[in-house]
Formats: sequence, C-alpha cells, structure tokens
Amino acid sequence: AATGPMVVTRSGFKVRRFSPDEDATITRMDLDGATTAEIAHKLGRPWNSVRGRQMTLARHQARREEAGDDDV
Repeated sequence: AATGPMVVTRSGFKVRRFSPDEDATITRMDLDGATTAEIAHKLGRPWNSVRGRQMTLARHQARREEAGDDDV
C-alpha cells in the first residue's frame, strides 16, 4: 500500500486518495454485484473516480496472479 498524504494535488486539482477501507468496500461490493454508481454513492465519491479505482485494483490483482501470489 502506498504511503503519504491522503490528499494530493494533480494538475492543480486536489485529489483524495483511496484508503485501504475504501478499497475493501469497492472489492466487497464489486463481488456482491453492486454497480459502480452504487459503490460511488456509498463512498461519497464521483462515479469516474470509483471506476478508475476498480480498474486499478483489477490490474493489481492480475499482476499478483501472474506472479503466482493470488492469495493477497
């Protein structure tokens, strides 16, 4: 997991990073069949932010599986 401030600036915009708890909520709700909109509403985040995070989490999982470390 990344360390550092929870709010960073990207291209002049303040961006809130996702916490480990939010990642767990995204993963759990995804597996339970929730839509991206439902997850975004639950987290109080924009749809596109949650969708981007879903894609990032999926990419990280795929890399772990390729490395043979799919227990994480």
